[in-house]
This record gives sequence, structure tokens and C-alpha cells, in this order.
Amino acid sequence: MLVLFYLIVCTLLAITVGLGLSAGTQKKVKTWLVVSRALYLFLLILVSIRFFYLVPVSPISATIKVVMTILFVLCIEIAYTKKGSTIFGTDRFSLREILLVLFLFCWYYFK
Repeated sequence: MLVLFYLIVCTLLAITVGLGLSAGTQKKVKTWLVVSRALYLFLLILVSIRFFYLVPVSPISATIKVVMTILFVLCIEIAYTKKGSTIFGTDRFSLREILLVLFLFCWYYFK
């Protein structure tokens, strides 16, 4: 059940980040940034709950999953920062970085 919630949050987060980075006005970007921050806060809560269940079984794997989640959140924040510094420009390089990290993160998390 926890993995299902995690998958739903990751999917919604990828959609909101994509919409936020392709938004045309600064007001829309800020709105999507707030939604993305709420979703990745929920994602961090889910990962921390799962961390306490996985530590007794495999502590290294659990630690790697938490670190990958934090890196995923940092990539999102960096992408929004780059978007804010380029006036009305779509930063596709950042979107590709986020999608790559999301793919690697989901691949490792669900294997």
C-alpha cells in the first residue's frame, strides 16, 4: 500500500514539475512550485516511514533510497531556480535532468 502511494506521488510530482517548468508566467510558475513542494514533502514523509521499515532488513539499501529522494528534491529545486533566473524561457535541460533522476529513482526503488 505504501509503494502504491509512493508511485502516485511520484507520478503527480513529475506532472506538476513538467507543468511548472513549461508555465509561461512567473505567477503560474510559483503556483506549480508550491504544489510541487507540497507533493515532495509528502514524498519525504513516505520515504522516511519506509526507511524505518527497511533499516532492519537492509540498512544500506534504505539509506541509498533516502539519499536518492533528497537528490530528487534538490534537482527539482535547482530546475525551478534555473526557470526563475531565465525570464519566460523553458529550461528543457533541467526537465531532462529531473526525468532522468525520476527514472533512476523509480527503477531502483521498485526493483
